[in-house]
Amino acid sequence: MQTEIPLQWHFTAEELGNEIVTLLITWLTVDGNPFVENGVLGHLDLQNSKRWSCDITGVLNMIFKVMTERSKKPELLSLKFILNSRTMIGEQHMKHLKAVDGISEAWISCAEHIDSGFDDLHMISCSGMKESKVSWRTWTSMFLSSQMQWTQMDLTASKSKKKTGRFVDCMRLPTGLSRDLWLCPAIHWHCQFTEPKMSVCDSTRLPFDLNQQLELALVVSHQQSFANFWSICEEMWNEAGKENEGGGKEDKHPFLEHLQLSYKHFDAMTGGDFPWCNCPGVPFKELFFMEDGHKKLKCMIELLTTVLNEVNDLIDSASSDPPQIALTKHGKIPISMVRALMLKTNKSFKHLKAEMGEFRLMIVIQHCALCQLMIQPSLCIHDFLYPVPKLASMNHIVSKLPAEEKANVDNDTIDEIVAGAADVLGIEDWWRSNMETGFCESFNGRSETRFDVIIKGMWLFHLNKNGDAKIKPYNEQDIWEDTLFWTKKRADKAKN
Repeated sequence: MQTEIPLQWHFTAEELGNEIVTLLITWLTVDGNPFVENGVLGHLDLQNSKRWSCDITGVLNMIFKVMTERSKKPELLSLKFILNSRTMIGEQHMKHLKAVDGISEAWISCAEHIDSGFDDLHMISCSGMKESKVSWRTWTSMFLSSQMQWTQMDLTASKSKKKTGRFVDCMRLPTGLSRDLWLCPAIHWHCQFTEPKMSVCDSTRLPFDLNQQLELALVVSHQQSFANFWSICEEMWNEAGKENEGGGKEDKHPFLEHLQLSYKHFDAMTGGDFPWCNCPGVPFKELFFMEDGHKKLKCMIELLTTVLNEVNDLIDSASSDPPQIALTKHGKIPISMVRALMLKTNKSFKHLKAEMGEFRLMIVIQHCALCQLMIQPSLCIHDFLYPVPKLASMNHIVSKLPAEEKANVDNDTIDEIVAGAADVLGIEDWWRSNMETGFCESFNGRSETRFDVIIKGMWLFHLNKNGDAKIKPYNEQDIWEDTLFWTKKRADKAKN
């Protein structure tokens, strides 16, 4: 149902603000007989039916979000016909409201911790001028420069904890509420290997081809220590570059190269012996340290290529005018459709005796979107990160729900809780991807025991609202640029 006149014009309040307004078209009964006088009217927070001791209320329930600005039309959030609505709507609403309040409170606590960490980040431009501080809401105003204070991190082996003699110059910041920032070290090296002259103008390295780029995305999806990852990439860059200058071969399989060097220096590719660093779904040694390891890797890359093409198909269906699929009332691709794609992909890995898992597949998709590798820019790309069962973001939701709802949380409930939390936190235009990250990092004080590694010389990357990848080079203070290779691809297409 639509209306051409903003709903707040019908109310006498001088300033309504952003409110949830419920309109009721009702059928009331008392002792089983129709009750027609003084029925329930449209209301803000009145309980008219209780005044008349009605035992049954049949309600066509329409819930709108009314915006303060008169130029914005109300948004229809819900349309239902329910009997005994006072009990059913009220109880369900209160359960979800409690969940939203609990998650929002944890989020705010997490955000305060992040902001306190940003307080220690003294951004100094190349000109030596200090900039205003950033917060969890405004991390994209961050920039990195050689004038900032960097600390040398001594890297240790994952299991033995022995010193490796390897170092990176970096800063530790509390894990943020955006995975874009967390992934920046990975995207930096992906861009450098793909466009070698990006940072080394006279580089003679051959750029990674499509399969090599997908291999690197596979590496990234299993990383937990991007300090270790950075150190290994530096070695790969330097050694392969020397070979190439001397007429040698480039590293044909960066995944295998990275895997071997990681085990050599750090005991594992995943970067630690904590439970979340284990990868039980992919037995790396059994799969790739054998003579036919490159063949199995080729199969995995082919499967990743297939899923990325299917992601684009789903984006096309959702972005067409009109959409070819039924979007949620929030205008997003239903979680059920995204998850069905992930689960189907996982099944396809089983003949390799490997399982990527939903979360790692989502990281591959986000990585490729940030690199503009195969994934087309679209607002819909933000729909592909969602709370995964048994992982932190979903555990956070489940922990706040009553016992009877913990076992089976439907997808509509997830998005309603996400939307509710966004409303409480003042996030007007929420993305499922960023909200999932916030739910994850604010669960059980996770952000207080984890940190993001911000590495000297690193470029910054992020996906904007429309799914366009943006890049801020090292020593660049203000401007977010288009990613180099996607801009080039568009230019080449225009020429042809």
